[in-house]
Amino acid sequence: MRIQIEKVDCLCELEASVFEYLLIAVDEARAKSFNLADCNVSIFMKEHLKTDKKECMIHFSPIKVTPENATEYELVQDDFGVYIDVITKKVNRSCSSI
Repeated sequence: MRIQIEKVDCLCELEASVFEYLLIAVDEARAKSFNLADCNVSIFMKEHLKTDKKECMIHFSPIKVTPENATEYELVQDDFGVYIDVITKKVNRSCSSI
């Protein structure tokens, strides 16, 4: 009988295209001197219904925003957002909420 000596949990899997957007966003945040240490990452895909334009939105935030702390977080807003055009893979805009 074999004894199990390790346990592996998959925390998150990213498709190759999403990973590419994440790398672009990390480069942009670092170029703008945003401290990525201990940040949570949220990745969204936004489609403009009238123009069919698609944008990948990646937000880095030092705390996980939940319904319980959302009001408190709105006051702090120490996150950084990067908005990337899906077709050209160029950064449309990036900004810190501070």
